[in-house]
Amino acid sequence: MKKLYWIFFVFFSIVSCSHDGSIDDRLDTAEAMIPSSPDSALTYLLEIDGNFTKEQNARHALLISIALDKNYIDQTSDSLINIAVNYYQHKSRTLEKFKAYYYQARVYQNSGKMDKAMESIVKAEHVKAKQIDAADIARMYIVKSQICSCRFAINDELKYLKSAAYYADQAGNKNNLVYVTLRQANIYLLKENKHSLDSCFRIVRSVPEISYYNNLSLLELELQSALKDNVPTDSLRRELTQYMNISGDISELAWKTIAQVYLHMNEPDSAVWALTRHREFADVRSDEPYFLLMANAYAAADDYRQAYKSLQRYSDLSDSLDLVSIRQEVSSVEEMYLNRMKLRR
Repeated sequence: MKKLYWIFFVFFSIVSCSHDGSIDDRLDTAEAMIPSSPDSALTYLLEIDGNFTKEQNARHALLISIALDKNYIDQTSDSLINIAVNYYQHKSRTLEKFKAYYYQARVYQNSGKMDKAMESIVKAEHVKAKQIDAADIARMYIVKSQICSCRFAINDELKYLKSAAYYADQAGNKNNLVYVTLRQANIYLLKENKHSLDSCFRIVRSVPEISYYNNLSLLELELQSALKDNVPTDSLRRELTQYMNISGDISELAWKTIAQVYLHMNEPDSAVWALTRHREFADVRSDEPYFLLMANAYAAADDYRQAYKSLQRYSDLSDSLDLVSIRQEVSSVEEMYLNRMKLRR
């Protein structure tokens, strides 16, 4: 994802003065371009100049925010989208109000402000308008599920993923339907709900042509499921080979899952190799599961010196994360205590 360092340039380039009718025509053109050519639309929007009315200013800001998101450019400053939110929140233009709150939530999500993101997405959810299409509602529930995922609220995450699946299906957006169904499958895998997991797999397999990344996720989940089901080694090896061969870029493979499979097949040297590959593509400095897996792999390979070093690193990380958790809990209790004391006064 590209970082947005020039947001303030865009913000200060948008001015609000007298009405210019040609601006409306150019905004209409840009909006029509966004679905099929978001990169061209963004360039076009940034070139629009003139004397903006407040309404044009808000629409321009909203369209730029949409185009940035469609181009996978993460906005972390709310300066731009707030121009749209501050205008549309007091207007009856419900579709624009919905989109303004939705893209405000995306900005807060990008910047890690999940409480503010949830507040904005709930505001979007409560905008009632017949012209909001099913595809936009599906995307709203996807964001809501992602926020719940960050909070480890998997039951709420699952609820919103089901809503997203319903609206994606209504919209005929098979790519999003497969994406949210695979995320449901991941939760069912964690919950060890075999029936619901297999149901998700059947839904995904029924879609004629799924995207490369969705197919990669499907094969990984099926590999993890086979591992949990303790299938025969030959079957597991076939699924592993199929998964590894489909990737066009080895950095996209889930090397920790591959290491688990090798360990299960009693091939610790291959497990160490897989974890070494994982380290090439990921920052493992705070990765607890990585060091635990590495300790188990070295121990299975009778390299107890390396196993001890990895286990020690895992222990250090576990202790430090527990300490952070304890500090957060103490801080929370202290805050509740202070608030209660204020109420008593």
